[in-house]
Amino acid sequence: MKGYEFERALVDVIIEISLKKGLKAKPLAEMAWPHRKDAGTKWRKIRNGDPPRELSVRDAYDLACAMGISITDLCGVAQTKILGTRIAPQPVQEKKVQEETISSGLPPVESVERSSSYKN
Repeated sequence: MKGYEFERALVDVIIEISLKKGLKAKPLAEMAWPHRKDAGTKWRKIRNGDPPRELSVRDAYDLACAMGISITDLCGVAQTKILGTRIAPQPVQEKKVQEETISSGLPPVESVERSSSYKN
């Protein structure tokens, strides 16, 4: 991963989850770092910095706990977000049954339902 890519994704995920849970930035920061007077300022600098201020593992853990989720889940969602932007989904190619039938000379296969009276 390049430089701040994971940190940025982690911060973005924290912001998304906190918004879904109805937690505003300052109350979230105060829950994460109750011992700091400048908790709101710290969180603002982390999330608004470009490049983002370094987000320590401890800070991410504290934020995750404040939101009631595990750090493992938080990191997993951030990693999935990064991978999702790197790997574009490939279009699914549908097989045409008629073309296969013509090329093989065999009739198409139909599903057969098992009779209810049949016992194994």
